[in-house]
Amino acid sequence: MSISDITKKTLKTITVKGESITPLIFFETFCREAKRDKVIIEDCELINTYIKKLDKDFKSEAKKYNIHNIQEFLSYLVSTLNRMNQNNLAQRHHALLELTQKIVEVVAKIDNNDFQNLAGRTNAMLERGHTATNLNSIKKEWSKFSLNYRPDRNREKLSQFVPIDVHDDLDKIVDKVVPILEESKKPKANQKIVELIFNAVTPSLKLIEDQSTEKLYRNLRADPEKIFDPKIQKQLDELYNKRLDIDRKAEKENIDKVSNLVNDLTETIQKEQKKIEENDFTKDIQELEDDLNHADEVQTEIKKKKSSSDNFDNSQTNIEKHQKPSNSFFNLIGSKVKNLVSKSSSMFDSLKNSKKFISEFQEKIEKFENDLKNERANIDRDILTNLKNKKGFEHDIEEIELEYQQTNNNYSIAVIDIDNFRNIVETYGNDAGDLILKYFSKILKEYIGIGDSIARYGNDRFIVSFPEKSFSESFKVIEKFQDKVQHTKFVYKKERVIVTFSAGIADRVAFENFNELLDKANQLVLQAKEQGKNQICSLPREN
Repeated sequence: MSISDITKKTLKTITVKGESITPLIFFETFCREAKRDKVIIEDCELINTYIKKLDKDFKSEAKKYNIHNIQEFLSYLVSTLNRMNQNNLAQRHHALLELTQKIVEVVAKIDNNDFQNLAGRTNAMLERGHTATNLNSIKKEWSKFSLNYRPDRNREKLSQFVPIDVHDDLDKIVDKVVPILEESKKPKANQKIVELIFNAVTPSLKLIEDQSTEKLYRNLRADPEKIFDPKIQKQLDELYNKRLDIDRKAEKENIDKVSNLVNDLTETIQKEQKKIEENDFTKDIQELEDDLNHADEVQTEIKKKKSSSDNFDNSQTNIEKHQKPSNSFFNLIGSKVKNLVSKSSSMFDSLKNSKKFISEFQEKIEKFENDLKNERANIDRDILTNLKNKKGFEHDIEEIELEYQQTNNNYSIAVIDIDNFRNIVETYGNDAGDLILKYFSKILKEYIGIGDSIARYGNDRFIVSFPEKSFSESFKVIEKFQDKVQHTKFVYKKERVIVTFSAGIADRVAFENFNELLDKANQLVLQAKEQGKNQICSLPREN
């Protein structure tokens, strides 16, 4: 076995163990590998050579310390020499005590209960005075702790989630873990399930003000894991069945409304049709036509008599003779025409009434449509704040996004999250939280213009779209709103509640689709909170 081979084996061993290649570690490992391969290296035997040259007592003491390298040997010699100098003994003892106390003080700050407890006992013993017995006792505790303490266990646990190198210290491990924790702040699967569940239990046809549902929703948003609680699942089942009953009743009410309208229309049409049938004057018209034909014959006969008369008197007599029955005849025709006109007038009145009814029916239909539309619109609204809810906002954004796709009309969105809202609720109660949400929403509405869409997107989260404003204008709106909130006194039961918010604003043109835009706005909110809260972060950056 050559020196080169031993050197290679040494490097490989150090690498496998994950140790740093320092001169000391290399030397010790090299010597062990040489000894294992039964190769005698003079430099490796140098320490033993020096120890053999020591005095008998010192040689025995040095063997107890199990000295492996020149540094340890020199330390032993220095320590021995210092012990021999009695003048410095007290000074060295005091310095050593202070060093030990400082080390223990630092150790006590390590975020580990076992560390802190043991360090606390050690420091207390050093301060009140110590004996050799006490020192040996506490030393045994530290030795026992050292044997049982396995930081590798924590590394093993964390390595399941992040790649951790054997050389990584705590700071490096934290740097690797933090991004994962940040990612965990995003909506989890259970949170998405909560949203889906409450969409399922929310009536689709009728708005129902139910504070218990709102409270349950807030609780599950704060702790989505509760959806697996059997009691919570039972409540959700009851809510779902309630939703079905409400929708069934609402659907039946709407169907009944339509059915009644149709029945009214059918009945009216049948009545008017019957009137028309009763006033059928086809026969009257035929009779009148026959009479008029007969009248033509009478007129022709009168003309013949008039032209063939020999004298005026006789002809006049004949004319009057024929004229008298004809006058009666024409009176009859006139009577029939009058009757016909009367029937026609009655029919026209009936048609006029039908037209009026149809107009009223149309108004009823329009009113029904508006009522139904309003009911559906209310479903898209948040009960507590009277803002649009997530469902309502998504409906608006579909239209805004469609216009963007067709006309490239850019828009931006702002996500607003109230700072420390959970702490506010825990401190002052749900009622305080509800009041703050209502007042916060009221102020927000004052700053949102016509054409913009605003919604309560979560428990304490709001979202605003700005299709009619430039990005700079949108940013200024949120800035003014923030200034207003900062100078507004939120009071609950005569106690001032500090309310601020963090916001993220992003521009649509910078992203492939709306979902990417929304994700970025949410990330900007988290960034604002990390920077100290009560901040506005944007993309592109403003100011």
